[in-house]
Amino acid sequence: MLLVALFFTPAAASFYLGIQPHVVSTGSMKPNINPGDVILTKLSKAVELRKGDVILLFDNRSQRSEAHRVLEVAIKDGESLITTKGDSNPLPDPMLSEPGNKPLQKVVVVLSNAGYVLELTHSSEAKLLGGAAILSVISLRGIKHLRSKRNSSKKPLLHQTK
Repeated sequence: MLLVALFFTPAAASFYLGIQPHVVSTGSMKPNINPGDVILTKLSKAVELRKGDVILLFDNRSQRSEAHRVLEVAIKDGESLITTKGDSNPLPDPMLSEPGNKPLQKVVVVLSNAGYVLELTHSSEAKLLGGAAILSVISLRGIKHLRSKRNSSKKPLLHQTK
């Protein structure tokens, strides 16, 4: 049952709550967020961001997402001008200009070192093991059901006599 929860909880949280897990792979947010941590993000409008929030950004140069802290948010003509910086980076990132209603991924929870477990669930071996565990549970329940059905048909019927 633990394997089922491990595989399906992230999908259910994403679908029902709008929360998405991401494994941190860089040290730009050390010491608060470290490689191997899992961050859970939720969509938030750019105009709702505040100084100190951590958001997930897509870096076109490296072609991957990075979590960085919001240093400043200014609203000008319906645009959100957002300045961010990795906690361990020496300089701020180039300013972002986003429409105020554009959804951005805001970090809501940090799970220390949980990324190593989550990464394991993405491996071929883990998927095979998870599938085998689910099939085993289904098979065992089916066998139990067949046995109980067979045992109930073998019981002698009791007749009452007057």
